[in-house]
Order: sequence, then structure tokens, then C-alpha cells
Amino acid sequence: MLSRSLEKDLLLSTYEVVYPLGLTSQPPKAISSRLNTLNGKTIGELSNHQFQSALTFPLIEKLLTKRFPDIRFVSYEKFGHIDHPNHESNVNQALPETLKKWGIDAVISGNGG
Repeated sequence: MLSRSLEKDLLLSTYEVVYPLGLTSQPPKAISSRLNTLNGKTIGELSNHQFQSALTFPLIEKLLTKRFPDIRFVSYEKFGHIDHPNHESNVNQALPETLKKWGIDAVISGNGG
């Protein structure tokens, strides 16, 4: 059992800690407004191939097509391997232009794992 004196010292002590998330290097950016519907929209599928994309994306497509019959998809296979360290300089840097090229209105990314 701790003495009252030691207990008081521990409670009044100051400790230095390191914030585990680090400092923000850039100011936050505004997010895009939500689409009012997915009907008539083109959805890009982005994958890092870590969670069975071949299984999950077809299921997501099927479910979304039931709700939004005029939705279109551009398969994750068209974009390449997103976030792969060996491809970051090519695939990730080209992503904004690739999304424009395919006329993408929204993306599905991080669909499992």
C-alpha cells in the first residue's frame, strides 16, 4: 500500500507524453457534397486487393443496381492496384486524371477488411 505522501506526489506529478497521431502537415480540405442520387452516375471501384475485391465488388454492384437501375460502374481492374507501395508513383499520382478520363462521379474505396 502506498503512503499518503507518495500517493499525493504521484497525483500531482507532471508527465511528458507523445501524441501517437502526430501533427497535421496540411490543413483539412473540404469534402465534396453528397450526390443526391446514384441513378445515372458512374461509380469507380478502387481496390488495394487486400480484401477479396473479386467477391465484394460484384456483390456491391448487384445491390446498388437493384436500388439505382441506371447506375454504371468502372471496375477496380481498370484502375490498377491502389496504394501499393511499388505502384504509388504511377497509379496513385495518375488517379485524378484517370477518374476524369472515365467520367467518374463517385468512388467505392475501402469496401472491407
